[in-house]
Amino acid sequence: MFMRMELHQFIDAFEGRNGWDDTYTGHFSVAGLITLFDHIQAAEIKSDEQLRFSRAKLSSQYTEHLTWTDYVEHIQSRNSWYQKHSIEQTKNKQNVIHIPYDPEKQTGFIVKHF
Repeated sequence: MFMRMELHQFIDAFEGRNGWDDTYTGHFSVAGLITLFDHIQAAEIKSDEQLRFSRAKLSSQYTEHLTWTDYVEHIQSRNSWYQKHSIEQTKNKQNVIHIPYDPEKQTGFIVKHF
């Protein structure tokens, strides 16, 4: 049985509200969560299949970064194969999801790790 998840439920899940534990609080900004939700919905429509929701899987597949420097520091903490593979893909922007600019908040980008 599938339940259609709405944006507010998606945000609650990552913010640790309405019965969700706070394990994943801080992984994404609210602007990042909105962008990621929209991205996942578009992928569902494109593939014509429903995706299963997993905070653990999404948190390992996607990371949010404010700047390129922040991203590079994140990658440098990984192994050398991962560093080379991720930086090459990111340079090609094949796996970068830009967060729309909000002048009142710092916004950056989300990287999908393959």
